[in-house]
Amino acid sequence: MRIDVLTLFPEMFDGPMNSSMMWKARDRGLLTFEAHDIRHGSIDRHRTVDDTPYGGGGGMVLRVDVLDRAVRAVIGDDTPPVIYLSPQGRLLSHDVARELAQHDRLVLLCGHYEGIDERAHDLFITDEISIGDYVLTGGELAAMVVIDAVMRHVPGLLGADGAHERDSHADGLLEGPQYTRPAEYKGLSVPTVLQQGITPKLLRGGAGSSFVGHGTAGPICFTRHRLQRIRPIQSRHTGRRGRAGNSHIADVAVVPVCRRISAARMSALAA
Repeated sequence: MRIDVLTLFPEMFDGPMNSSMMWKARDRGLLTFEAHDIRHGSIDRHRTVDDTPYGGGGGMVLRVDVLDRAVRAVIGDDTPPVIYLSPQGRLLSHDVARELAQHDRLVLLCGHYEGIDERAHDLFITDEISIGDYVLTGGELAAMVVIDAVMRHVPGLLGADGAHERDSHADGLLEGPQYTRPAEYKGLSVPTVLQQGITPKLLRGGAGSSFVGHGTAGPICFTRHRLQRIRPIQSRHTGRRGRAGNSHIADVAVVPVCRRISAARMSALAA
């Protein structure tokens, strides 16, 4: 897989992309990665990339002409997904990461300041991804999260075949608690069933809305809901267009999300 990132701070990727699993992916030839400076799309002597927003307001907005030139220089005649890391995007999940891993190439665009000119969505952005309901200074950290999550689905990277399908969320369940030596530490013991070599199993309950682990130490996953704005965007892959000119009304979707709490905490809440 090839992944290109467009960013104002390409040096931020030096450490993460040369460490741990990402280094292993590159060393094995499973990942070709390059971080590109958005400033290469600027044509003035000051390498200006942003400007004040029309209509006023604080902050600066990345210019559409600069972004367009930077993106075109990277993708050339190719038509890979161009993904903007955005709080308005669809929430990154195990299924989304698996979907993105099916592509031979991804291009990730990292915003900064107050964001990017809206016209970029009409010109070259094909998808938007959010990693959660909070604000980051820029899209760089989000891009690193996406890359790591996606690469786990690339065959040959993880040690065991199908290991990514046994991760938490792979089948809608959270992975059970893990223990290793020593068997007892400061009065806390590894559950006897595990010491006997019995693999813990997650048991389904409550019409699929909650999942309880083995014994009292197991995790419990409850479905909650998150409102997510669905941005209709033009996709070169489908040929469909969700916008009417420069105006659109965002749809709102209710997206189920799981959170993990301990059985002890659950007992306290039920008391």
